[in-house]
Amino acid sequence: MVGVRYVVVQNNPAARAKLNHAFSTNIEEVGDSLIEIESPTIKGVQLTKVANDRSLRDYLQRVRRDEVEPGEFFLDSRGSELVGADVLNSRLTESSFRYFKSDIQLTAKSSGVTLLVLPIEYSHCLRLRSDGAVRDAKLIPVNGVLTGLLFNRTVSTTITYRTGPLTNPDCRLQDLRDFRNYFAQREDG
Repeated sequence: MVGVRYVVVQNNPAARAKLNHAFSTNIEEVGDSLIEIESPTIKGVQLTKVANDRSLRDYLQRVRRDEVEPGEFFLDSRGSELVGADVLNSRLTESSFRYFKSDIQLTAKSSGVTLLVLPIEYSHCLRLRSDGAVRDAKLIPVNGVLTGLLFNRTVSTTITYRTGPLTNPDCRLQDLRDFRNYFAQREDG
């Protein structure tokens, strides 16, 4: 779960064990039913497995049945074309994520090509801006609604969201098209 720091659950060993498994970490009990996640995912989560589902609808059905592993994400055809096996073998070593005015400043380092899943909604209105070159970094949709940042070894960038008549004028229409395509019934079965 991206962006979760506290969870309210029944105060019993079974609930605690399920949370430990879901977050791949040890949880610390703060109160009777309030649990603080030791390493909250507010800076992003590294992709460790690509879901093999045919559609986002199929993936979400597996999520409802609690069959999705931590770090497993659904990528549409655009993301699948960009993400190779090397992404699954790299390790994120450092990441920093902070809001600054209406933008997000992000730095990250890894051992190779990495897909970092960010706790922000994906939009075609998002852009990468940097003092240096960010041509190797790309933003892609993950799980239909989250933003993935694909980069090689190191990135220091600002993520902006701008839309208007002169800036990204059709980005929200592109978002709507994507959303409709994710949930369109497939004719091929």
